[in-house]
Amino acid sequence: MTSIDHLRAAEPDMERVDGHHDQGRSTRHGGLDHDGADDNATEPRLRGRTLARLAAWCLALGLLALPVIAVLSGSLASDRWQVRQLDLHAPLQQVSAAQIQAVVEQYTGPGFFALPLAQMRQALDELPWVRSVQVRKRWPDTVLVRVHEHQPYAIWQGSAVVTRTGELVQVPGLAGMDWLPRLDGPADRVIEMVNFHASSVARSAGTPLRIAAVHLSARGSWVIETDDGLRILLGRNLAAERLARFVDTLPTVLASHPDERLQRADLRYPNGYALSWTQVETPSPALAPDSASEQGRPPTAAAGEDHST
Repeated sequence: MTSIDHLRAAEPDMERVDGHHDQGRSTRHGGLDHDGADDNATEPRLRGRTLARLAAWCLALGLLALPVIAVLSGSLASDRWQVRQLDLHAPLQQVSAAQIQAVVEQYTGPGFFALPLAQMRQALDELPWVRSVQVRKRWPDTVLVRVHEHQPYAIWQGSAVVTRTGELVQVPGLAGMDWLPRLDGPADRVIEMVNFHASSVARSAGTPLRIAAVHLSARGSWVIETDDGLRILLGRNLAAERLARFVDTLPTVLASHPDERLQRADLRYPNGYALSWTQVETPSPALAPDSASEQGRPPTAAAGEDHST
């Protein structure tokens, strides 16, 4: 070991004695050893400088990103980016603009950038009568809300609303919606009942019949009620055809009983129907003016009462 070390250190003197060829060979060996040592010493220094620069860049980027993150999260400068306007697009009939504004204002605290649109949308969607809602924001301070309401078609079993699309919706204030027709039947046939009611109303247009309710039993038997108390029994089969036949003959039937009111019509017969009548109570002449005042129209026979809604 000692000899070899010394030989490497003394190689330049020996090369001068031995000649040019040996000197070139020894110089190449010596040069290789010297350059390798420098490379080995330089590499850790370069690696350290690279890591230091990378850390500095990361720190700088972090310092720049922190204010942006704080603004976007609503924890910084939320008062400078407040939501100041609500742009509402909705032909409102059941939901009020004040209700929608009250819900939106619950979520505007974090500011424009951190506005929780998903939570706001969910809260608006839970309002009664709201069918669907779209929420987005517009720079610099506006929230845009588009609301589609359920369109009521009828009262379902006195506890819910049937919409025009056949959905059952629980809403408040049913007591004030007695102007809607009533539907009563199996929940899995609600769309069929809506269609049957609509077709029956269209078929009876131009007659004294004002359909107020449709009932469908568990066995599939149809019953129609009018606003003056007439019950029309249609049975389970051919209900639409039986109603059409009855409506076609109704003017003649009513004309033959001018002093009676039709109370019940059983259409479940193959070649006809059975009718039940009740006597019309004609007011005395002394009471006629008072009666006309209360009704808002001159006293008329029962046929005139059939046209009231």
